[in-house]
Amino acid sequence: MAPQFNVFHSNLHLNGRCPVCNTMYDLQKFKIIAEHDQNVLTYIQCTSCGSAVLSMMTAGQQGLQAVGLVTDLSVDEVVAFERSEAVTSDDVLGLHALLEKDSNIIPPFTFSSTSKG
Repeated sequence: MAPQFNVFHSNLHLNGRCPVCNTMYDLQKFKIIAEHDQNVLTYIQCTSCGSAVLSMMTAGQQGLQAVGLVTDLSVDEVVAFERSEAVTSDDVLGLHALLEKDSNIIPPFTFSSTSKG
């Protein structure tokens, strides 16, 4: 059995800078959104640029592991998505069928090339 998880354990050091603008985080704004077994979903938003980092931290036999991503979601949007139903394979197949039927439903991505010189 893995040791009891404590996100505020004295050996845990968080990267205190925003990955987008390199501003120091106000760590008092660090939020724990959800906890389940040895998993903790966390959120922190940069007060300078407004970007946020959403992280899943897991405590296991190998120690603490974290996976994070930069997002523009608010904490309320994250909570709403966390509580929503998972996307099923039927949902994906239904979207695929819809796109096959009407390819103009979503405009195609276009990339412009700029040349210097």
